[in-house]
Amino acid sequence: MTVLTTLFPVFFMLLLGLVSHIKGWVTVNQKNGANSIIFKILFPVLVFNLMANANIELSHISIILYVYIAYLVILVIGKFIT
Repeated sequence: MTVLTTLFPVFFMLLLGLVSHIKGWVTVNQKNGANSIIFKILFPVLVFNLMANANIELSHISIILYVYIAYLVILVIGKFIT
């Protein structure tokens, strides 16, 4: 039952978006404006809020550093390849 209570809002919003597109309730300009607000403002705020409230244990620090160092190595290799 927990799965249904978690996934229902997601599928409801998808269905609502589909119906609003079919009925023409949302124009292309409104959709582009909403996408701009969501991806440029709301999503970064959500990510920052999740990172600010995260409980990071000492054992997680080594994994975070490993991923960060691997990212930097791949970035440098990519710069040399291109």
